[in-house]
Amino acid sequence: MKVYALQATEHDVLQAFLEERLESNIDFSFDENVDNHLIYVVNGRIAAFTSVSYENEIDNLFYYKIDIKHITEPEERISAPFIFPKSEDECLNVDNNELEQILNLIHNSTYSFTYYLNNAEDLFIREKNKIKRQKKKSIQNGSENPPIENTKQSNISEPHLNAQYILKELANILEIDVFIARNDQNKVFNEEFLGDGTLDVIPYENIPKESKNIISLIDVIWFKNSVPYAAFEIETTTSISSGLLRFSDLIYTLNIPIELYIVTTRNREKKLKKELNRPIFKNTSISQRCRVIYLDDLKALYKLVKPLNGYIKNNILDRIAYDFSYFEEGPEN
Repeated sequence: MKVYALQATEHDVLQAFLEERLESNIDFSFDENVDNHLIYVVNGRIAAFTSVSYENEIDNLFYYKIDIKHITEPEERISAPFIFPKSEDECLNVDNNELEQILNLIHNSTYSFTYYLNNAEDLFIREKNKIKRQKKKSIQNGSENPPIENTKQSNISEPHLNAQYILKELANILEIDVFIARNDQNKVFNEEFLGDGTLDVIPYENIPKESKNIISLIDVIWFKNSVPYAAFEIETTTSISSGLLRFSDLIYTLNIPIELYIVTTRNREKKLKKELNRPIFKNTSISQRCRVIYLDDLKALYKLVKPLNGYIKNNILDRIAYDFSYFEEGPEN
């Protein structure tokens, strides 16, 4: 058995309980031949003991499957009886006897599963709102280091945030609902949170939980009457293939008509063309369903329609979107 420890936030614990996964920039050195466990520590006290396994890596983030074995509400938590390793991706440096004592202390502490079962969703929303307030206060005070949402670091680019912001504003002009990727809702652009005035969760009910976890990472989704209407992956610096894979999950899970858009920059056209013509996407019709919008065109469109609030049609993106046929490569001779 290998046991790791994570200095986490309350938000991390609630996310693990609700979504049964961890997104982190920490590359835990898991051994496939042994059981791997992770202890969540919040403010020096043990919040949860979990089994954990590696899922995959997307855009420099590692995704882990979490199974809660023991969880304790804040007022009942015990102090962590160990020293954290020098590196977060190293397991606890203790012998078998010490490890057994640690595990016994955890399992003999208060077990609050019912408490979280009844309250986790409300607590999660409360934590998200608290993070937003903290960040807003830090920005107003001119702090250079506002509180971060959780332990992962973001390498999200300014053009990426700009595109998300414009798509959110266009949705508001069109008077339709918008969802921003779960891990981007607390990012700041133009002195406001991307998640302000947007849906907190995906409202469409007919999605399995595991698929919803993946779909909720799509950069922007527009909704009409709680049904997905259009989805956008913004690929200005990140891997184009990961966005196409999320689109694949979306259309095969929902099985409903939905517009798919890739927003990118012109200097990535060669890379985009290569990805769209890969057999895994072209032969499954993912590529044919995608339309491409260049970021400079999106900015120009937004500048044009911004004064026309409420007086534009939902098909406004047709003016700047390129179909797959523009990028399709012919058969080799």
